[in-house]
Amino acid sequence: MKYVSLKCLFLLALIVSLAHIPTANAQTVTGQITGTVIDSAGAVVAGATVKITNDITKQVREFTTSGNGSFIFADIIAGDYSLRATHPGFKTYLQNH
Repeated sequence: MKYVSLKCLFLLALIVSLAHIPTANAQTVTGQITGTVIDSAGAVVAGATVKITNDITKQVREFTTSGNGSFIFADIIAGDYSLRATHPGFKTYLQNH
């Protein structure tokens, strides 16, 4: 009887110890695309429309650049994307994956 009690105590201690092992962080399958729209002279272009299109799903996301010309597309699924930047008075910029 004493042997069973020690065995149960050992199992309980093992379970408690395993419960304190930190869980592994899951890897993410999303990323981000960031950039800055500038003109040919190097000046930032605020208010430009930047669109990214997933080449497989054809899902489109759109962002208007901030005052410093920057844009960010967060939490996008991994894949190939095409990027298009437009602004009145400027030539459209297209970047395929």
